[in-house]
Amino acid sequence: MIHIPSLTEQQRLERTVSALLQIPFIAGVEGYVFESLFHFIKGLPLSNPHAVRRSKTLFDCVDATERIGWSLKAVQKNPSARGFELVVQRADVLKKKTLLGLPDLHATSEPAQLGLAVLRHWNMKIEADMLRQGVREARIAVLLKSVNHRKYAYLEQTLQRYTPDELIWTWTDATQTGLQARDVLNNAIVFRWYPNQKQLFESFILPPDAFRFEVNPVREGVEAFLDRMQPRAN
Repeated sequence: MIHIPSLTEQQRLERTVSALLQIPFIAGVEGYVFESLFHFIKGLPLSNPHAVRRSKTLFDCVDATERIGWSLKAVQKNPSARGFELVVQRADVLKKKTLLGLPDLHATSEPAQLGLAVLRHWNMKIEADMLRQGVREARIAVLLKSVNHRKYAYLEQTLQRYTPDELIWTWTDATQTGLQARDVLNNAIVFRWYPNQKQLFESFILPPDAFRFEVNPVREGVEAFLDRMQPRAN
């Protein structure tokens, strides 16, 4: 399910991105910068990053009242593109084959067996972190940004969990260096997994009415910024 940001959220996102890019010490909106920005546009308090130890849990933002959790991604992709892929998890399924209930799994196993392991690994991560972080509704929010950090697109949708019978796993080509999963209903590629990098990619589609915007901020001079934020003592 796609979640369209409200008008207030759209205005906050565009305004804050433009303001952040005026700061001379910030190259772009990514990592903690996007996390803090996202909390602001959702009207949620942000914990002190220097007092709270960061964890490797899936949900970077949690609305404790509504019990909604968001996995946040800010990636350099073409905001005008119809679709894109991004890494959603590191999945070393061969190392965790016993935990996944597939003790006989190996690198040359059939694609269906390797795919089953990858899918179990991903679903277990989602379910475990939903329980750990008190999340009832799991979502992903992605900010796509152009190379020059001027054009953006925003996607927020339900974090979809697939069952094994909804996907068909095959090697991407004869070299067997990558595995891909296609949706049985429309044959669209949903996941890609690369054994060497242990990375799981998921495919996403930007809807026609996705929120897109463009900014043209003027970066502030270093001394002017410092004087404004930390005036020199007389």
